[in-house]
Amino acid sequence: MEFQVVKAMRALRDAFVHPERVLLDTELRVVSMFAVAMLLLTTVNTTTAVVVQQHPELAHQMQQVRPSESEANQEAVPNREFTGQLGGALVVSMGSTLALAALLYVLVRFMLNVPATFTQSLMAASAAVGIGAAGTILLAGLQVAFGSIQAGPHLGWLVSPSASPHLFAWLQRVNVLTAWEHMAAASVLVSAHGHHITYGRVVGVTSWLITLIVFGGFSLLAWILSGAQ
Repeated sequence: MEFQVVKAMRALRDAFVHPERVLLDTELRVVSMFAVAMLLLTTVNTTTAVVVQQHPELAHQMQQVRPSESEANQEAVPNREFTGQLGGALVVSMGSTLALAALLYVLVRFMLNVPATFTQSLMAASAAVGIGAAGTILLAGLQVAFGSIQAGPHLGWLVSPSASPHLFAWLQRVNVLTAWEHMAAASVLVSAHGHHITYGRVVGVTSWLITLIVFGGFSLLAWILSGAQ
């Protein structure tokens, strides 16, 4: 098992600059790859959330954007709050990685007629998790440094979080590192079937745009419902 963990860590590293190498190791197991990726992402998401909440100004800004969530956190017992954050981060991490794997599985078959398996798609999405984790760390660091939740490599700085919380939440997803994560995962998958990583970048950008459209629809629905209340 330790040997598989080392392989998974190497795959996480290779996804940054050499995605074509990730699936060359046929002994890499999807269970190990997924488990290591979820451990990394959950740890990063939980730790950065706790760090950001320790800054009163940032906590106040987040309360303006998500008041019900912030009030619940304030009333929670510290240990229970941390456990809740950890569990929530794990669910979100697993859900987002599985969703990306499923989307890439469909797209590479539809766009490139690549006979990829869902197992390969899940390994590719898991390998790219390191990029998402790096993006989360960068986002938290910039928020703490500038004292604003608008700081970060995204378009959230274009609007006021308190005035347009739903639009702000969507614009945060227009993120350079999120796009890179999609492109890296797609490149891993298409490279395993002999295609150049350029095709992977095209598939990755397509999956990223589809994700933005889907979440844009959710944000619009939430905005409509909030106005109806």
